[in-house]
Amino acid sequence: MNEKTKKRMEERHTEIIEKQNEIAKTEIETGKEVATKNEEVHEKKIQHLSELEKSNLGMQKNMFTLLKIRNSGYNGIAMNNHIEEIETISNNIENSYGQCITYFGKGFKWNEKQIKRARKEFEDLESLINNLKRSLVTTGSRLTELENDEKAEKLAETIKEMRAKLFLLGNCVSKFCGTLKTEIKGDFIWDQEDINELGKIMSELNQILFPHFATMNGKLISHLERPLLNDSDSSEQKKIEN
Repeated sequence: MNEKTKKRMEERHTEIIEKQNEIAKTEIETGKEVATKNEEVHEKKIQHLSELEKSNLGMQKNMFTLLKIRNSGYNGIAMNNHIEEIETISNNIENSYGQCITYFGKGFKWNEKQIKRARKEFEDLESLINNLKRSLVTTGSRLTELENDEKAEKLAETIKEMRAKLFLLGNCVSKFCGTLKTEIKGDFIWDQEDINELGKIMSELNQILFPHFATMNGKLISHLERPLLNDSDSSEQKKIEN
């Protein structure tokens, strides 16, 4: 092999090595770019999952809040219905009492017909008192369902106060019912102290006022639900796009 051929082979070998080095360098750089790209994609995916998790958590909190508001509104409606029932029975007691006191008038002439009518009026009053007692027990049993502790406490105190008055009123009315079952006739006159006591208890009973509870109508609930539904749709759209 002459010198010229040998030199050419060395140059060719050098070119091959340089070419291989260039290819290797390109592969390394390409690998780095791919790795960087994969890392960026991974970071974006993690970021997206984190945002999605926060979005879902926020939506769950909002849903929980909405359910609490809705439940509170429904409980408020139910409690207001109980209170309205109490107020209705209280008004009926007041009207019944108005019928009963007509038999307290001076100079009232008793006869068999009047006695029977009076018995019925006082027995009706006694029955209404018992109905109101039962309604108070039912209402009191629902207090634990209320979110508003302050109003629930106020309602509990009001129920306790009314039950105490009804106990006194029931005893007082029972006394009148007992008297009407005895032989009364002619110019029978009631004990004025009993009449005054009955009037006093009725007056105190009528002064008792019950707190009403806030409720939420359907339109307001729908208004609060709308943003939650939009958030849910948005999250689903992101899942589809990615």
